Amino acid sequence: MFMSAILRLSMGKRRCLPTIISCINPCKLPSTHQSTQSAVAQNKVAEEKPPYKHAPGADGKQGWRGMLWIGLGNPGKSSKGTRHNLGFMVLDAFAADHNLTWRHDRNLRASVTSFVSDTGITVHMMKPITYMNCSGQALRAFFNHMHKTVGIKIQPKQVLVLSDDMDLILGQIRVKPKGSSGGHNGLRSIEQALGTQDYLRLRMGIGQPQFTAHKAGSNKIDFVLSTFRPCEKDRLHKVITNACTALSLLAEETNYDEWMSTVNAKKGKYQCVD
Repeated sequence: MFMSAILRLSMGKRRCLPTIISCINPCKLPSTHQSTQSAVAQNKVAEEKPPYKHAPGADGKQGWRGMLWIGLGNPGKSSKGTRHNLGFMVLDAFAADHNLTWRHDRNLRASVTSFVSDTGITVHMMKPITYMNCSGQALRAFFNHMHKTVGIKIQPKQVLVLSDDMDLILGQIRVKPKGSSGGHNGLRSIEQALGTQDYLRLRMGIGQPQFTAHKAGSNKIDFVLSTFRPCEKDRLHKVITNACTALSLLAEETNYDEWMSTVNAKKGKYQCVD
């Protein structure tokens, strides 16, 4: 069963936010240069869990200093490593790099984990197990859980969704503060659950298939459900590394506009294009 733990900070007697499945060494964030091969160990429990760290002043009365990161993808072995699961890949790599342990929760319809950054920002991470087209169901379940158990009402602007994007080439990363789903069924489901288009999304390019006029629709479906070609693996590795670095920066950043400008810079370090 999914449960929240109420802990105390090592300094002072101030009560802290009941956070969810939090196990990260605060001194390690933001180390994101490790190989993406570390994501293979995503579901393994670390032999020695790092100390917990919780955010002060997040009792719902003064406003919650937190975010919810949602990686989009499809569950199951057959979907692992496909283009449509790039959101899952990035969160898996981030969790592995920072020694976070995923917990599978049927009530939340997602795998979840969380941490608190050095600046006191609580970040909950989740991978819906509802399949892409119903991702919003997991989001709604998580919102309800937080509101009922700890009295926190998460705002849409505190949500970041990580998704693949065929309109961008492999290597490009773009942050958008709002906008339509662009035909992405996962984003459409998130939008319906939130009741608004005003939420952050980190779009990561996967390129486009070679279309044939009479099979354009099926070509798209086959393409997003395909794995990356061997010649794309080096660039994929860089994309995941860059996205993890961007997430580490976001966890410490209080100015979203500056974060977006930094990540979106065409010739910046977060882009991997020729």
